[in-house]
Amino acid sequence: MMIFLLEAAANTGKAAAKTTEIKDSGKLIWDQLAGWYNSFIAHLPNIGIALLVLIIAYFVSRYVDKGIQKLLQSKVSQASVRRLAGKAVAILVVLGGIFIAMSVLQLNDVVQGIIAGAGISGLVIGLALQGSMSNVISGIILSFRKQVKVGDWIETSDFSGEVMEIQLDKFILKQADNNIVIFPNKTI
Repeated sequence: MMIFLLEAAANTGKAAAKTTEIKDSGKLIWDQLAGWYNSFIAHLPNIGIALLVLIIAYFVSRYVDKGIQKLLQSKVSQASVRRLAGKAVAILVVLGGIFIAMSVLQLNDVVQGIIAGAGISGLVIGLALQGSMSNVISGIILSFRKQVKVGDWIETSDFSGEVMEIQLDKFILKQADNNIVIFPNKTI
């Protein structure tokens, strides 16, 4: 009987210890959540400014894209080259907006880490996407060639037809019987 009472007392002590541990871990979690909430409230003006910068950068990039295309309209006859130049400048505007927003949020260390890792990441991604990148580079070259432009009738890769569109990754051709043929750029 005495052993049974000792075991019951030991089990009661373990249960009380577990209850205390649960209360302590619950308090730690609550304190962490409260700290995050207070930090969020303290940085709320910066978050608002960063979101405003991102929204402005997005809309400015759209206008810059259209402006670059209009500016190049009289100088460059190929629409695909104008689109490519407009998109490239628009991407730079958005990236600038992202870096400004990160600076407003005082994430300067993160920005430095991103810039440092961009070179290595670019190399790894370039090797991984070798096939896709060859299509993109071929698309850029096709966009700048004056011999091939939208509306021309061409024969290539056992197909002939009118060039409908030259994109970065594909070449769209409309045959005489109205069939649409899509080629990867690296095959042309």
